[in-house]
Amino acid sequence: MKKHCPGLFAALVVLLAAGCDTINHTQFQVAGQTAASGTRLAISTDDREAVRQVVQAAAQELHYEDRLPQTLTPNTIASYAEPDNENPITIIAWVKDQTIVVDIMHKPNDLGESSAYRKVHDLLTASLKNRFGTRVEIAPVDKQISSRTILTP
Repeated sequence: MKKHCPGLFAALVVLLAAGCDTINHTQFQVAGQTAASGTRLAISTDDREAVRQVVQAAAQELHYEDRLPQTLTPNTIASYAEPDNENPITIIAWVKDQTIVVDIMHKPNDLGESSAYRKVHDLLTASLKNRFGTRVEIAPVDKQISSRTILTP
């Protein structure tokens, strides 16, 4: 039994250390309006502006900084982050094809979601649902849209 204890202890340490690198991420996806025929319409400038206003209102309430000038994400509508924080919670709204994407990201110091992350999540969930109704959804991990552009040779 004593021979197995160091191995089990080492495995536990590795698992706990790996858990500290977890990134909390929520992705909201806002689809374009639906025409009478049932087809999805392109994202309108009104929808872009509405998302920008929703994100800006949440960021102002939470006292986040505008990071739009520093963003590297293509077609960004809004970008905000916690000020003076080594691992800030960030909110980025951007457009990809016919979808507006709003990402909330945070690499916490502790395991799990922080209360600050939950507050941002809950605030944006309520505000986006209020404005867009059934056109907004929280994307499951396997349906999330990436901001990366893959170049083919």
